Amino acid sequence: MNEREENIITNAQKDLFLCARKNINKIMITLFVFNIIETVITLFCSKLVTALAFSTPFVVTLVLSVLISLSMLTVVMLLYYGLSVMTLRMVRREFVTIGFLFMGFRKWRSVTKYALFFAVFLLVVFSALIALLFFVTPVYKLFNQVGLMVGSAIMVLFFLSALVLCLFPWTFVWHLLANEPEKQKCVFKRNFALLKGRKKLFWKIFLRTMGKKIVGILIIWAFMFFFTQASLKSQSAPLSLLSSFFSFFYMYQLYATQALAFLLLPIIYNLFLKDSVERQVDLVEIKYALPDNSGDAN
Repeated sequence: MNEREENIITNAQKDLFLCARKNINKIMITLFVFNIIETVITLFCSKLVTALAFSTPFVVTLVLSVLISLSMLTVVMLLYYGLSVMTLRMVRREFVTIGFLFMGFRKWRSVTKYALFFAVFLLVVFSALIALLFFVTPVYKLFNQVGLMVGSAIMVLFFLSALVLCLFPWTFVWHLLANEPEKQKCVFKRNFALLKGRKKLFWKIFLRTMGKKIVGILIIWAFMFFFTQASLKSQSAPLSLLSSFFSFFYMYQLYATQALAFLLLPIIYNLFLKDSVERQVDLVEIKYALPDNSGDAN
């Protein structure tokens, strides 16, 4: 690892510590509101699709289900844009309120097409993952072998890992839209340019900054699983209390880690943006430092 990369990682850790110290409570509350809205929308759409399944032909139900799913994911993406605006402003120490979460709805004319693009993309990914789990490798075999709780955890990890890998190439699209909305026509090209040559560095920053938190969550989950299983078998009140404690502690740490991850993304974006400018400056300086040999041919 060269000195430039080490400086970027160090700066990312320092910036995250300073930003989290001031904004961790605010971003956790925002994430809580975000998740509540997402859950309500999901439940409403599920109820609507179920009602349609009993009252309309299969083809009509399928088409309407796709349209409802796209609408739901588009709304979620508009909220995610607002979350990206919020975290970018937090990192840059600008004024922030929870109202920024709904910024995507205020700027719907310019943001909706990108939200719809990601909605279609996510729907395709979800459909492929569900087909893989339920048709290619029947998921019921997994639950029969390891149990409901462990099987559910494995499925969640599988879905999250697949989504992260699929969405990683588009990491900075929302931050670029939030930072320079007037340049939205070339936002995908700029996103790929920002990640070019820095993908390994991104994961180095993420793992060195968030690695301990993720391991901690897994350990807490293991304790929660152990005490939950023990309390179910023995019907012991102390074990049930410990299970409840670790369940609450697990949820809190999960939210805190999620909040830190959302703060880390705009920090990495800012550092990569700065590094990109510095590299361009270095190239210009090298170009002008080279001797001009154009007259040697004469």
